Amino acid sequence: MSLKKTCVGVVIALMFSFLLSSCNVLENKTQSNTMLIVESIKGIDQQGNLSSFLISNVSDIFSDFARVTIRAELLNPNKTPTVYNDVKLERYIVSYKRNDGKNEEGTDVPYRYESRLTEYIQAGTSITIDIIVVNYLAKKYPPLISLKNSSSLLEVDATIDFYGHDVAGKGVKTSGMLRIIFKSN
Repeated sequence: MSLKKTCVGVVIALMFSFLLSSCNVLENKTQSNTMLIVESIKGIDQQGNLSSFLISNVSDIFSDFARVTIRAELLNPNKTPTVYNDVKLERYIVSYKRNDGKNEEGTDVPYRYESRLTEYIQAGTSITIDIIVVNYLAKKYPPLISLKNSSSLLEVDATIDFYGHDVAGKGVKTSGMLRIIFKSN
């Protein structure tokens, strides 16, 4: 077999394997065609009132909640959504940050909190869910325990990252923020 025939055979084999690997977009490891948008995050006080921030009483033994509205939208608004564009939210992570740069978990800010979700969002629609943004256990450890029976305040910005995937299996993520003020009675 000549070198020319061998080279042509290799080129044809490479082209064929390339075409096979690009036939089905759903099988590729590409990003989702759906994006998540946090439309609003409101803190919920113990009386059920909503606010643009949350005051967390470190003296009580209750978790603190936020109400979040999340929307699923197509990246290309000219396309018609299909079931493959719907999103299943699986989990969220709350992490805390101070404005003064002191952000060591367990010393300056509470440890991050992670929880599971089983929410389904159809593309083109929104859902509203209540989530825990301060677990009651965090109030038993530094730095929150040191605020108990004190007049000191601790202000943080909580970043809430939501993770899931579309029905086609491609990952989606979005984030939102909520100001939290920790205080004792």
